[in-house]
Order: sequence, then structure tokens, then C-alpha cells
Amino acid sequence: MISKELSKTLYASNVIATILVVSIHYSEHSSFSSDTEFFSRVNFYIQEFIVDGIARSAVPLFAILAGFFAYSSYIKRASFLLLLKSKIKSLLVPYMLCSLVICVYYFFFITNTDNFNLSYYVSRWLFKPFSIQFWFLRDLIFLTLFIPILFFNNKFFKALLGIILFLSWLFEIQVTPKFYGWYLLSIETLFYFWLGGFLCQYRSQLVKLASERYEMLLYLHIIWIGLILSRIFIDPTINIWYREDYSGMSLLLYKASIIFGIIALIHLGWKVRMITAVQFLAGFSFFVYIFHMHPVISLKGILGAVIAKEVMFYILVPLGITVCYSAALIISYFIPLVFNLLTGGRSPTRVTKSVSELN
Repeated sequence: MISKELSKTLYASNVIATILVVSIHYSEHSSFSSDTEFFSRVNFYIQEFIVDGIARSAVPLFAILAGFFAYSSYIKRASFLLLLKSKIKSLLVPYMLCSLVICVYYFFFITNTDNFNLSYYVSRWLFKPFSIQFWFLRDLIFLTLFIPILFFNNKFFKALLGIILFLSWLFEIQVTPKFYGWYLLSIETLFYFWLGGFLCQYRSQLVKLASERYEMLLYLHIIWIGLILSRIFIDPTINIWYREDYSGMSLLLYKASIIFGIIALIHLGWKVRMITAVQFLAGFSFFVYIFHMHPVISLKGILGAVIAKEVMFYILVPLGITVCYSAALIISYFIPLVFNLLTGGRSPTRVTKSVSELN
């Protein structure tokens, strides 16, 4: 049984991670040069610290939460087929419906409708959606098929698998081939999904870690920030997204900062877990994750005409988050059936109810 305190902590952490993912995709710091003027360099470093520093722990945390709850459901149901059935509703159906919505949006508002190619749109609908964040959902769908293997209850197997996955992630060794341009399973998602299932077996220790005394966690945050700043100092333009634009040292600093960042985000979730608004927003986070790119990213084009690029990030992120959560609230209130279909049954009511039913 997952305690009420832990459940609230994880839901709160999910909200924080969602906001950080939005900041990644709304970034405006792609270029850097030592010749760049002072304020542009400062702007670059600030965004690099947020986007490629703090925010990079968000997706691994998502994977941990997915693995944590998948393991809990797998054990509770004691049947892989029952788990598979529930995942079809909560993952596959939202993936296909939301991807279809974005495909329709792309067809009418982005691409040239005169050059319609059915096979292209079908492939973008099913295998590589136009919104880049869908890669994570696709990973979770494939991971569901391997749950009996990943969560096989044998101590030696778990230890061996955990070591292999951790080292592969640490040194950025992808273990699966590409499928329609994305890895069939990203090593980051694979390792942290497994880790989530592993941590679910030690829930009391996870609570202890999240509620650790202030002094210890202060040191942890200092180390986290220090790792991010050190990596930025060594390699301010690191890029591991389907590229090998990094050095060995910058990669290890980058990975270490992710580990400390995950712990920090879980602790932050523990700190804000009792805030009613945070628990309420948790029911909208899946919707925000799915739709924060398209069509909401169109705000960038609108704002670009009146706002300087240097300050776009600082306006677009809070505005985009507000628009996304507001849209989720409106849709869930006026057309709840559509909202439930798009989110696989996730809603503020369900989150509140599931937490209140825990002992």
C-alpha cells in the first residue's frame, strides 16, 4: 500500500516536473558565442542553468513515477493481462487520440495541404507524432510490454539488470535501435522506469529520503547546483539528444546533476504536498504535458512580433503554463468526457479521490 503522504509527494513532484518540461521546450537559448554581447551571454547562462540544468531531472522523474505506479499496479492486480488492459486505456488510447488531434492541427495550420501524403501522416500519427514530447509516451507504451521481465522478482536478476541499465545510462549507451527516428526505448526512460519499480519495493525508504532533515537536504541542493554550474563552466553547449556533443567529464557532471536533481524535486514535492492547489493541478499535468507544444507553442510566433527574443523565454514559460492549465480546467469542466478520453481517465477529481482513499 502506498501511503497518503508518499502519494501526495509524488503527485506534487509530477506537477513540478511538468512545469520544468514546458520550460525546456520554450527555451530561447540555442546559440552561443564568446563574442556575444554581455547581456545575451548572461541570458544564455540563465536559460542554460534552468533548461539544461534544473529541468533535465524532470523526464527521468516522470519515468520513475511511471515505473513506481506500474509496479504497484502490477503487484496489486497479480495479472499482466489486467495491467495491459488498464495501460491500453491510460496510455495507448490517449497517445493515439492526442496524436491525431495534433496531426489535424498540423494539416490545417502548419503544413501545405496541397501536398497531402496519407502514409506520411499515418506514420506521424502512430509512430513519430509531430509534438516531440510524445517520444516519452511511446517509450512507456513499449515498456509496458516488458514489465514482467523488468520487474522479475529475483534478487540476482534485479541487481544485474540494474547495474547494466545504470552504466548504460551513465555513459549514454543506447541499447535499442531507432524506430521511425526515435530509439525504440531510450536508455534514460528504460533505466528510470526500472528504478521506479525498484523504489516501489522500498517505499518507506523513499519517504525517509523525501522527508530528510533540512540540513542534509540543504547540502544536497548545494551539490546539485554546484554540479550544474561546473558542467556549464566546462561545457556550456552540451547536447546529448541524438548527438554526441559532449566530453566525458561534462557527461558525467550532467548525469550526476540529474541524480541529485531527482532527489531535490522529490523533496520539493514533499514540501508542497499539502497545498490543495498543487494536488488539484496534478490532475491536469498529463494534458499539459501532451498539448504544451502544439498548438500552444503558436504563442511564440504571436509574441515574437512585439517581444524581444532575449526576454521571450521569461514571458512565454509562465504564459504557456497558465494557458495550458487553464485550457485543461475549462475542457475538464465543460466537456469532461473528451478530457477523460484524451488523458486516459486522469482528472483532478480522480487524483483527489485516489489520495483520499489511501490509508
